[in-house]
Amino acid sequence: MLYIQDKDEFMKDYPDTRAGRREGNREYQKLVIKQKEAAKARKKTFASQVEQQRQDRKESGGFGAAGVPGPRMYPQELFSASQPNGIHFYINARSNSAAAISQGQAGQLPDQDEYQAAYTKENRAKAEQYGQVMSNTAALATGLSTATAIKSGTILKDATNFGKVATTAVTTTAGYFGGKAIGASKTITTVRLADEIMLYVPQSVITQYQANYDQAELGLAGLLTTGRGGVTDFLSGEGAETVARGVAGAVANVPKAAGVNADFNAAIEASSKKVANPFKEQLFKSMGFRKFSFSYTFSPRNTSEQEQVMKIIQLFKYHMHPTNSDLDQFLIYPSEFSIVFETLDSSGEVVTNENMPKISSCVLEGMKVVHGPDGLFNTFQNSEGMPSEITMELNFAELETLTAKRIEQGF
Repeated sequence: MLYIQDKDEFMKDYPDTRAGRREGNREYQKLVIKQKEAAKARKKTFASQVEQQRQDRKESGGFGAAGVPGPRMYPQELFSASQPNGIHFYINARSNSAAAISQGQAGQLPDQDEYQAAYTKENRAKAEQYGQVMSNTAALATGLSTATAIKSGTILKDATNFGKVATTAVTTTAGYFGGKAIGASKTITTVRLADEIMLYVPQSVITQYQANYDQAELGLAGLLTTGRGGVTDFLSGEGAETVARGVAGAVANVPKAAGVNADFNAAIEASSKKVANPFKEQLFKSMGFRKFSFSYTFSPRNTSEQEQVMKIIQLFKYHMHPTNSDLDQFLIYPSEFSIVFETLDSSGEVVTNENMPKISSCVLEGMKVVHGPDGLFNTFQNSEGMPSEITMELNFAELETLTAKRIEQGF
């Protein structure tokens, strides 16, 4: 905001004479020009700083903020005879993210065929469907808006039914292609990055599957589900008794409204020594998302392991956070992780451990890093402050709700 001193206040410093007023006016004009130029300079400086920050984000995100892309491993002897088992963390990002753009421009992205083959089988929303979602949503929105406006008489009040239908169809089509154009201009895919992290298996691996059910009471309708009765049974035998008890209890309890304390339903139940079968059932609703937690302790033994540990931590931190869109109007989703259990086979090759369950694409929900063991901060000598021990806790959430078909595939 530009602040310029009030002219009357300014003129108080000059004599109330013709010469004094002339000089005051001249100096005041100089002050106004000077302050306006300063404001322009500040605005230009701020704009240039914003642009520089935007450019820095593009460049700094190039390789996941961890230097030249490639595998990061801890410990050094991982996938050797002494440490044959490990976990491979692959990183997948949106094609419009800083890391994907930079690696693509540098020709660093790996072959995508294997990842895309697995990715397309996942039972979840995918970035590649953005154009389709935009076109259909826009068509539905414009069509409904037009139909609502016609019905309320806001537009086409005197038009024929054919004209109203035709107008709705035209606006729906226009909305579809408008949304499609926007979606096409923002084509997004998910790509595998060159960054990889390989770590030892830290502890027992627990895989928990959660099915969500709601408890419901069907009442008399439950009789139909058992196959032991039909609608006609409601009017005879136990069915008739159940209906009669309900009606009698409801009518007899009317005096409660008048302040009479009498629970006739309870009296009927107590004297008959019977309670209506609620026919309780468990109704399936959905499958829960699986969670995976890994806790690592890093005690680097040399400079090479120190560098690997710091880059590994930096990669996890970087890829669990969103990046800014080009004009900062959107936050681009954080990267995803493909987690694969691997082992050293008898021929010395690192292969997928088929004895462990597969894990679909995950997001890193939580990360905790503790520098220093047992509440003490110790560093290596001549290491410029490198902690002697670092612990890292990672909490992942799977993005796909599994079905029986996916279980058959090893998940």
